[in-house]
Amino acid sequence: METSASRTSTTEAAPGREDVGMLSSSTAGSASTTTTATVGSLGHGGDGDPGSNDRSNALARSFEELLDAEVSVNPAKLREASRAGIPPLYRSPVYLYLLGVAFVDKSREMSLERMLEKDFEQLLATFARIAASDEVGRRPSVKGRIMQPMASLTLHDAESIPLIARQESRFANGYLCSGRNFSVGFAAWIKLYANLRYLPRFVGNPGRRQRMEAAWQALHVTNSEATPDEVDSLFELALVFESVHSTARDIYFSTASLYHLLTHHGNVLQSAQCLQKHCGTFLMLFRATNFDLYRHFVAEGVTVVEWLPQMLKTLLAGRLHEEDLLRLWDVYLAGALEDLSCPLHPYVCLAILAEMTEVLLECEKSGIIERLRHLPRINAGCIIQKAVSLKESVFSKNLL
Repeated sequence: METSASRTSTTEAAPGREDVGMLSSSTAGSASTTTTATVGSLGHGGDGDPGSNDRSNALARSFEELLDAEVSVNPAKLREASRAGIPPLYRSPVYLYLLGVAFVDKSREMSLERMLEKDFEQLLATFARIAASDEVGRRPSVKGRIMQPMASLTLHDAESIPLIARQESRFANGYLCSGRNFSVGFAAWIKLYANLRYLPRFVGNPGRRQRMEAAWQALHVTNSEATPDEVDSLFELALVFESVHSTARDIYFSTASLYHLLTHHGNVLQSAQCLQKHCGTFLMLFRATNFDLYRHFVAEGVTVVEWLPQMLKTLLAGRLHEEDLLRLWDVYLAGALEDLSCPLHPYVCLAILAEMTEVLLECEKSGIIERLRHLPRINAGCIIQKAVSLKESVFSKNLL
């Protein structure tokens, strides 16, 4: 696996919401003073605290030691370290391990590299054939299977992180996809592909845009039958990984891995029924933990569909400042393959709502929806700690 430790981080943070300010700066009170030191040391650079630099340096050294292991990366230690926050310099290789894209067994590193590269090249070649066939009005002739399933590899370490099986698409195998979902979904793919050149992070940076375009082409091939909503979800997830990884291949496999997880095991993207169940559970917890704000939403006529599904579906991708989002994802991905979900996410959303309560109570319906679509800067460490406390409280009270 190519390490990204030597490259400069490409993360471009979107501007924060200045009208609301940073969460936990005024409303967290004593909670922020007790939790920032333990969880939020990476959040905003320590604000001049000499101890913060020492902690950051120690954390960086711990990741360097974990990733430089000669025989295998210790997955348990990697997950534990990730929960405390991953330094940007090491986030790319760590995410690949946490998502099961890379094997922790170093002896298989080179063979896996070749497999991934070959798979990705085949996907791009398939997309090129399809694009060429569209120009002449005929379906591409694709013989055999384009996506060969990877051999089942059993890792030596019982705690090793498995590689998530990737779904295969009829589109990748040369079948002609038809029907409403394909035709409508195809328009969504093309629209987002065309809009890439107008996103601020890609303006004036054609190399970076082309990298994202290549990842998007591969995602299109393997998810050709996605509905417009599913395409939007893939796009939001892919943009997050684009800010982390330096290669189109890593963007693709990370997005595919997380999307596979979110669309299986009863998770929020698996079906409309699963989404409805997750929304129902969240609303019950919202009412139980923040009744005043819940009642205000009802009084203002804020419907569930106007805000909640999008908060739950893509783990706040596209709604939160990038630096804050990645700090949350460090925690989410650390346990994703163990839990086969991101169980802390609903409680993170509840914690954010709790911190925004005072502001939201002053808003009418349109203002509420707007603020939930474009969340303010947060102290991610305090939010994570509050989410953990909320989760413990919910279970201690047998609310679930």
